[in-house]
Amino acid sequence: MVATCEHCGKTFRRKPSLLQHAKVSTCSRHCMNAYQAERASEWHDTKDGYVIRNVAGVHIYQHREVMEKKLGRKLECWEDVHHKDGNRQNNDEQNLEVLTHSEHSRVHMLGEQHPTTKLTDVQVIELLTDRAHGMSVINLAIKYGVCTSNVYKILQGKYRKGALVKYHQNMATL
Repeated sequence: MVATCEHCGKTFRRKPSLLQHAKVSTCSRHCMNAYQAERASEWHDTKDGYVIRNVAGVHIYQHREVMEKKLGRKLECWEDVHHKDGNRQNNDEQNLEVLTHSEHSRVHMLGEQHPTTKLTDVQVIELLTDRAHGMSVINLAIKYGVCTSNVYKILQGKYRKGALVKYHQNMATL
């Protein structure tokens, strides 16, 4: 089958099965590498929802670049850029704010107030109740769709302290 190289425009022959499954059709490895290098410098989405590009082998996150332009300086290594609405694709400067790592962690542990938090306070209380009734940490993680390390942190009182307090208040009234 005849195809056209997406990098140089040259026509070439390739087995139909190879063309059918290829995301990009190029005539050689050299053209594929050149195509990928050009493509890497364009903004594109990552699997975890961020918008990035590659400049000289370094990943540049769009939300950090937007904030650096707004501030007129480079961000410090201890500064995080937080998406207020929880949408990692919304890199409008009005939606972004600079926080320290610990402030950013606190924001994401607030519970129902933030859209990227996985468990509500009610679910955390249910998780604690399930654990009190003997459910294993692995089964809790599966049931609530979180990793076991987060379950352990909830049980140890490191995450979601507000929900933990509500749980103990409910237990005291029983």
